Amino acid sequence: MNIITSRSFLWFNCRSIEYILRLLLATNDWLHACVTVERFLVVFLGVGFNKATSKKYAKRMIWVIVLVVAASILHDPIHRRLFDDIEEERTWCILRSTPQLEIYDRFINIFHFLIPFSLNFILAIGIIFYAAKQRSSIEKKFTFRQQLRKQFSRHKHLILSSILLVILAVPRLIISFLPNCMKSPKEYQLFLAGYFISFIPPILHFFIFVLTSEIYKKEFDILARQKWKAFRRRLNPNNE
Repeated sequence: MNIITSRSFLWFNCRSIEYILRLLLATNDWLHACVTVERFLVVFLGVGFNKATSKKYAKRMIWVIVLVVAASILHDPIHRRLFDDIEEERTWCILRSTPQLEIYDRFINIFHFLIPFSLNFILAIGIIFYAAKQRSSIEKKFTFRQQLRKQFSRHKHLILSSILLVILAVPRLIISFLPNCMKSPKEYQLFLAGYFISFIPPILHFFIFVLTSEIYKKEFDILARQKWKAFRRRLNPNNE
């Protein structure tokens, strides 16, 4: 097995991998919250919702979220150092932190976890209630409670997806509160599992958002059939 001895390579990986991973995951959670905010505005504003204006502000919000998240976790790469363990003949990537920095790091982890998912859940309920209120004012023959049940059945995928995202992200949050070092090769399974658990929510987003929604599922089926027909035409152009 080849051993990586390049000091610059080790230094780059020590400071960048964890930082980039945290940046991508936190940004991903905030972008989902922004999508839910846009859905709520569509229901709340109705015909007054301007799609062109929404796209313009969405592009700006992406950059704002990336920059804010990147700045909020910048302390991580700044305080990381390489430490040469002469006794064990290995190089460690360590995070030198103070009690105040640890408190800040935990606060940031909870903030980037709690706020986006709270927005997703609260606004999903808001969409259901406001849509039921609008429909009950238009269709007088149905009561608000009947419309509420109807809208809940129609938009239940929003609440379901919010709950699933929280369940999938909880292990990542728990692991972030378990400071430890891999002191022997036998312990690598825990850290490797924690590393890959962080990728589970992004991998399952298709199943969470598409397969839990009847509308998205139908759109996906239509798109899949169109792509499959186009693929078959390319394979057999003479059959047209």
